[in-house]
Amino acid sequence: MDDFIKGDFHTHTKYSIEPKTLSIFEARARYGPLDLIKTAIARGLNVLAITDHDTLKGAEIGEKLVKTEGLSDKILLIKGEEISSREGHILGIGINKVIKPGMSAIETIDAIKKQGGVSIIPHPFSPYGIRNIIFNLKKFDGMETVNPFASFSIGNKRAQRVINLFDVASIGSTDAHTLGVIGRVFTKLWCDMDVDSVLNAIRKKQTEAVGNYSFVYPLYNLFRNLGLCFIPWYKRPKV
Repeated sequence: MDDFIKGDFHTHTKYSIEPKTLSIFEARARYGPLDLIKTAIARGLNVLAITDHDTLKGAEIGEKLVKTEGLSDKILLIKGEEISSREGHILGIGINKVIKPGMSAIETIDAIKKQGGVSIIPHPFSPYGIRNIIFNLKKFDGMETVNPFASFSIGNKRAQRVINLFDVASIGSTDAHTLGVIGRVFTKLWCDMDVDSVLNAIRKKQTEAVGNYSFVYPLYNLFRNLGLCFIPWYKRPKV
């Protein structure tokens, strides 16, 4: 089937509450939801989930901006959260209330399901991923098999090898902390462009992970943020 839409289900804004180890190096997004949304539209995305760490603030602001800026006919924005479970990060897509961090992976996935959302395991075999805990889980809906920031390790390759052990959707996401990577990785979905149809497409595995990235983007992000640590006059984003 050629009639598909493009979605990115793992992106960040300046509202993301980054892990402490990443915050040391200022490895955080420095743009707001509107810049992210406009970039996604310009790069040909049809669906965008804002999934800041342990908060829905960026997603809620983004949802309002899509309406007030008259962008509803150009992109479908879905609220999400990258939740810090005890074992690692888990994406909750299509949720309306913040899911608290610190629960087990199983409890986190159950909390996502109770809100009618879908659970996606991001970068499962990379730092901050749930790693081998994934083999103890049976209820999640999708797994990232393409993530540009997992390209430094065997993370993507291992995810691609083991996904057939699970009855879940294959997801490609940017894990964007810079706008440059937007559109380089995405998920093809064979469905209508509304929230319920997109979530059901993930549940039914009507997806394909697509990756067009290189090491340039993770390296750019790393050295850019390391450099900002030593520029005291750099204007920090208002959060």
